[in-house]
Amino acid sequence: MTKIIGRNDLCSCKSGKKYKKCCMNKKDNSCVYVGQEYAEDFDKIDVVIKFSIRTPVEFNNFEIDLHGGIHVRQSRCEICISLDKTISKKLFDHISLLSQKDVKSLSNEELQKYAHATPFVIGYIRKVLPLINKEIIKRKYQEGLILARTASITDVSDIFILDITKPINDGVFVIWPNPLPGFPSSVEISSYADAIYIRDLIESMTAFFDFNFDDCIRKVITSLENCLLIYYKLSCKTKKHFFKNCFKREKLIKVVNEYIVEKNYINKGYNEKNLKIIRQNIKYIYHIRNQIVHNQLRANLELYSIYKKAIGTLLYVYQGDFIDKNEQAYVFSFYLQFLAIDDGGYSGLPIINFKDDVVEDKKIIKNDKDLNERMFKNLEITKNEVREFELKSKVKLKAERKPIPDEILRNLGEPMSLVPTIRKK
Repeated sequence: MTKIIGRNDLCSCKSGKKYKKCCMNKKDNSCVYVGQEYAEDFDKIDVVIKFSIRTPVEFNNFEIDLHGGIHVRQSRCEICISLDKTISKKLFDHISLLSQKDVKSLSNEELQKYAHATPFVIGYIRKVLPLINKEIIKRKYQEGLILARTASITDVSDIFILDITKPINDGVFVIWPNPLPGFPSSVEISSYADAIYIRDLIESMTAFFDFNFDDCIRKVITSLENCLLIYYKLSCKTKKHFFKNCFKREKLIKVVNEYIVEKNYINKGYNEKNLKIIRQNIKYIYHIRNQIVHNQLRANLELYSIYKKAIGTLLYVYQGDFIDKNEQAYVFSFYLQFLAIDDGGYSGLPIINFKDDVVEDKKIIKNDKDLNERMFKNLEITKNEVREFELKSKVKLKAERKPIPDEILRNLGEPMSLVPTIRKK
């Protein structure tokens, strides 16, 4: 199976060095990185990035100001957000190209500049979505709103960038969202390899992009259980205590330990060191899932690297020799989709000046073994990530509750009307 390299892995120069690290070398002017022209643009301007998110519910007084210059207001079916930022003037100029004249009169070079700039504007917005979604989730349960849901980057619309440095404020619209084209490989393979555990995998990816990370983790483990225990009915060769094997958790972890081993991944070139990372990831993901399902854990929406690694872990598990070849190909097609959406720029790109970073790892990738080492190192859920997750993801504690007042209980049976009403402001 072809190995996929994300945009954070390799530099675009010929050195073969790691993407972030190679470009630190100020003596090597041949190295370039994504967003370099905006990161190294010394001409900055102050702007306000405005956008909106549609919602089917009306929250109670959704007017908040968050750190980082984020201002949120609700107007009927829209949550309106404004973001105070200092950005590259070159980025603003490239985005402005579409508003300066008719699209048909733009040259191919101008259209390419606009298309190149758009993901970086989306990158600013994606960074604040976890904070907005955190507020939506809190209100969903505090106010008991069934239809309230988290927002993905595709729910964002009406993006407008206002240049506040000019005497007469100048602004430009950004065309978004752009519908994603179909993925021919998935369409062509689907009739040959549809399986319930692959559907669960797809649902986990959807939940990831919707910032519904609790459900993402649940679906990851459901997919794994349906694949190993239900669909393929993998059994353990060595038996332990009868009652211990009765528990689904013990059986799943035991199957993982017996089947995620080197002999089942010889064709992929993965060694024991690589596969140990997969097994350790699964055990921790299962731990998180149990905390979510049984102990009221609510994941922190800003720590999405663990959830991305959870999905990546499944994609590697499903390359094993115990998986049908057709299904391997179908899963791989979704691997391509996932990377195209997340790493390919559709979900936004951050502007980071890599020259300000510290150079630590200068190892050059020379062969498949080196590539595997790098990829599995990036996939590993590290101790620092575990520590941060445990610190920031809280378990909701049970609080003492007062009895509901009789007046509220008497009104509970009153008829409820959901007919929209018109109110004057």
